[in-house]
Amino acid sequence: MLLKLKNLETLVLSSNNFSGAIKLDVLSKLKNLKMLELSNNKLLSFSSDDGVNSTFQKLETLYFSSCNVQQFPNILRSAKSLRYLDLSNNAIKGSIFKWESEDKPYSFFLSYVVVREEDAALL
Repeated sequence: MLLKLKNLETLVLSSNNFSGAIKLDVLSKLKNLKMLELSNNKLLSFSSDDGVNSTFQKLETLYFSSCNVQQFPNILRSAKSLRYLDLSNNAIKGSIFKWESEDKPYSFFLSYVVVREEDAALL
C-alpha cells in the first residue's frame, strides 16, 4: 500500500515500537521521499538485499535517533541530497565513511555516538 504513494515526500514512523530490519530496497521505491522519520523505534535497523542498489537521491532529512543501532546506516551512502541527520542516542561505534558531497552544508546530531579519532575530522 505504501509503495503506491509515488509522490510521497514525508514519511513519519517514529515512536511506533517497531523492531527488526527496514528493507532499503523497498523504501527506495519512494522516489520523491525527502524526509524520513524513524526515531524512537528500539532495535530498528536497515537492511538491503544483496545486489540491490538502493538510492535515495531526494532524501534531505533523516531522523534515526534512539533506535539502538550499532553502525552507520548504509542509507547514508546513497542519500546525495542529505542535509540534516539525527543519529543521536544510538549505540553506534566504528568508522564513518567519507561524505561524497563534502562542500554541502550538513547538520549532524550524533550525541552518544562513539567514532574513531581519525574519523572525527570528517565531521
